[in-house]
Amino acid sequence: MATTSNPKYPELLKTQFESYEKFHRVSQNTKLHYYGVPAFTTGLIGLLARWVWVAGSGELFRFDAGLAVLGILILTYLALDWKLTVPFSLFGLGIYFFSRALPLPLLIVLAVSGLVAQIYGHNAFEKRPPRISSNLFHFVIGPFYLFARILKY
Repeated sequence: MATTSNPKYPELLKTQFESYEKFHRVSQNTKLHYYGVPAFTTGLIGLLARWVWVAGSGELFRFDAGLAVLGILILTYLALDWKLTVPFSLFGLGIYFFSRALPLPLLIVLAVSGLVAQIYGHNAFEKRPPRISSNLFHFVIGPFYLFARILKY
């Protein structure tokens, strides 16, 4: 994946992106992550959205585990870089509502295939286990990292 020498990155974000990049150096693995991370994230958010904690008026307004996880991600990303977090928040809400509409079997397929793609990429191409085996924060930083790359931020 691309280097994080971008001078506009706040120091904490730069540190997190550099840590993430150390485990994503082989192009075949990074290509699998461009499928795996969004698929896993969409599937997981959609599955968690089925666990409704507080029902609101109608189906649109409710508080569920998917929205809670998205909120935690957004708060975490705000601590790293608010300028990237604002557009990510809008994108994340879109993913949340999109994933809520998907059928359960498809959400399971997305979550499992996304995770398998990432694990396969690390084992087959990086020749080492994914960093999440020792640093769960890579689960958190992965979507933000890919979002920054796609925006060329």
